[in-house]
Amino acid sequence: MVLVVNNLTYVNSGEIKFGYKKGILVSSPLGSCVAVTFFNISSKFGGMAHIMLPGKSDEGQTNFKYAKDAIEHLLSGFNKKKIPGSEISICIAGGANVLKKENDKLPDNIVESVIKNLKDRNLVIKKASTGGFERRTLRLDLSNGNVFYTIGDSKQQILWKEKEFTLSQY
Repeated sequence: MVLVVNNLTYVNSGEIKFGYKKGILVSSPLGSCVAVTFFNISSKFGGMAHIMLPGKSDEGQTNFKYAKDAIEHLLSGFNKKKIPGSEISICIAGGANVLKKENDKLPDNIVESVIKNLKDRNLVIKKASTGGFERRTLRLDLSNGNVFYTIGDSKQQILWKEKEFTLSQY
């Protein structure tokens, strides 16, 4: 498990990184790739995977470039912290056809594989920004669970605002 040790940590293609309470996880630019964030508000523990390919690696191997392998590893990090899937906020971004190839199914296949692997584990996506023709980036603020994204050359926008519940809200 790679833990964040400084304020801004980049998650490159095929990587998974985890962090706790401080710092920001940032995807390198996403074309057809999909970034997935996991976050638990009570522990302020989070992780990000930068997934390049649909499906899973060959039998007996683990390669975080693949959707199934990456999601299993993210979930494993949360299981080690005894955080149930129902308490994980998940966001995804990417899966764009940035090369504008007419019959390029790879971006859609990656997005579909990520969604299927999350659903197979009863994990719910809170928010997504996928498809189209422009690159994206995704950021997870580990201090509060807020997720930000960019599309093309746009300014950073909020994708998901995590809410911390208190007893006074009940």
